[in-house]
Amino acid sequence: MIIAIIILSGRENNLSAQQITWEDFVEHYHSFDDDSRYDVAFEELLEIHNNPININNTSEQELSALPFLTTSQIRDILYYQSVNGPMFSLGELMYIISLDKQTRDYMHLFCYAGETPHRITLKELWSKARNELTLRTDVPFYKREGYSEDNGESKSQNKYYHGNDLYHSIRYRLNSMEHLSIGIQAEKDPGEKGIDFLSGHIMIKDIGCIRDAIIGDYKVSFGQGLVVNTGTSFGKTISLGQTDHIGRGISRYSSTSESGYFSGCATSLRFNDFIVSTYASHRRIDGNINKDSTGITSLKTDGMHRTTLESSKKQNTSVTDIGGNILWDKEKIQIAATVAYTHYSLPLMPKYDTPSSLYRFYNAKGRDFMSYGISYAYRYNGWTFLGETASCNKGGIATINSIHWNNDKVGNFTLIQRYYSHRYVAINGNAFSENSSPKNEEGVFIGWSNKNIKNIQLESHIDIYYFPWLKYQVSQSSYGYEGMLQATYSPRRSLDFSLRYKMKSKQKDFVYYRTKQDTLKTLLFNRSHNLRLTCSYHATSRLTFKTTLYGTIIDFNPSEKEYGYAISEQAQWQDTDKKIRASLSLTYFNTDGYDARIYSYEPSLLYTFGMSSYYDHGIRIVALASFPLFRQLSVTGKVGATRFFNKESISSGTQLINSSHKEDLQIQLRWKF
Repeated sequence: MIIAIIILSGRENNLSAQQITWEDFVEHYHSFDDDSRYDVAFEELLEIHNNPININNTSEQELSALPFLTTSQIRDILYYQSVNGPMFSLGELMYIISLDKQTRDYMHLFCYAGETPHRITLKELWSKARNELTLRTDVPFYKREGYSEDNGESKSQNKYYHGNDLYHSIRYRLNSMEHLSIGIQAEKDPGEKGIDFLSGHIMIKDIGCIRDAIIGDYKVSFGQGLVVNTGTSFGKTISLGQTDHIGRGISRYSSTSESGYFSGCATSLRFNDFIVSTYASHRRIDGNINKDSTGITSLKTDGMHRTTLESSKKQNTSVTDIGGNILWDKEKIQIAATVAYTHYSLPLMPKYDTPSSLYRFYNAKGRDFMSYGISYAYRYNGWTFLGETASCNKGGIATINSIHWNNDKVGNFTLIQRYYSHRYVAINGNAFSENSSPKNEEGVFIGWSNKNIKNIQLESHIDIYYFPWLKYQVSQSSYGYEGMLQATYSPRRSLDFSLRYKMKSKQKDFVYYRTKQDTLKTLLFNRSHNLRLTCSYHATSRLTFKTTLYGTIIDFNPSEKEYGYAISEQAQWQDTDKKIRASLSLTYFNTDGYDARIYSYEPSLLYTFGMSSYYDHGIRIVALASFPLFRQLSVTGKVGATRFFNKESISSGTQLINSSHKEDLQIQLRWKF
């Protein structure tokens, strides 16, 4: 396939421009690992892609949701508009020097040049509202063990699912002139009985002194996220630009994930150079409660309520959050103060009574938690210095500081230093880190990117980190490091080659079994090497072929290594004028086991992020088609089939499939009115 593409590329074509797709963006920026934080972040970006930003009626806060844009680039865009007036098309972005071609191309995925803002009335706000209703159903053509035909009569109550095996979701959106947003989403997961999750919001933006005001479910992000950040978190590659921002403030919550958001009300008011934000939230959550019902041993965040045991944990406790932020923004200087308070109806009481659970000793304990911090930024002639320092009522401190340098000839350079004490506790903190929260970590990150070499784009980073306290499966202080290099070569508008190599190494407990009674535990570096090579050929403005090769090596056990590889072929055709899209992909994979799994992105339905992991030996085929039925009603269907060559069953427990293959169908209806 690659050879055929290279031959075809020698032919002349009439492409007016290479059309960047959502899939191209994901392929470039996603970390392709098992950190679910990044998947949720890309789901939110996908919603912006499907409901793009009007660049003639936007703000620095709204554009900061696009993580590939630095604060300097955002301010250059707004300054260009203040001098030259509203843009007639996104083609004017080429006159902004700080925006390279790739950034301009990605802007087309998330922005459009619409009507210019003017003084609005309530009548106009309602009359120009755009509505969207999306319905989705997933149908599996296989049976899992949890859906046994005996309906659980001969099984334990916790070994069968009470609901059917279908997935349903409903989304409603109303947007009007970028000032009013109303949203409702409901979801039923497979195995659950009836609609199990319901979320919604009403939000107004940029009306008078009101920057944001919201009732319902929402996200909050201030500073660098040390105190509070329930918003998005991206991989370290995309963070070269993302860490340049001082929070997004308040934004709506539109995901179907059942954790990581606030529920209540929040406001953000602008007074000249000051922005004052407050929030208050109270919601029921799931928890694992100890036997005498005196405390919560851990929080349950997967949102699954399929069995009797899972249902017994549903909303069995509650959490209250209040907080605020004051930001002073004076052109080149920004200073902000943040405070956040969290109260649980039952105290957090993590277990650490065994050697293997001792790593939980410094986990959050008690009912009441408070954290507070100061964030700061200074920008001058392509240089940006920013950071945040925070503390908490448990005695720990945390700080993150960075330097960004943007030079048109040399490229972008980033240096990030962080120190997060193992005693620091911020319940809703989420900052740049290797861990899932800003705690028990020290590190230095160096990143560099250059998009100014003719036809070549280079990105790289090195991150070295140290964990002072224990971690899961790590019985003492430990070290780790990682490196990444990504290069994209575009010899012509119709042809792209991309190479990405990433190596990560972290210490982990390894047990030598000399005899059954004689064992030795020591720390060894668990190294992973991941390589991805992609070739994309745009045969026409509508038809694209893509070949991707994956390779992985896991080096931990001294006696053997684990290997894995995959090859994927994809053909995609789309007509943006007629709103028709079709794609067909085939992936062959072969790995030595789960540890050597390979992550790949496949085209999916709207508001669905299609990241899959492949392990063992098999093949997967996916076909997707989207087309309008009439007027503003469209339908999208996706059929997927996976077959394994080296096993007769898939998964285990209640998720067991007594077959070597599985097939499924996804259907989505979208009505815009």
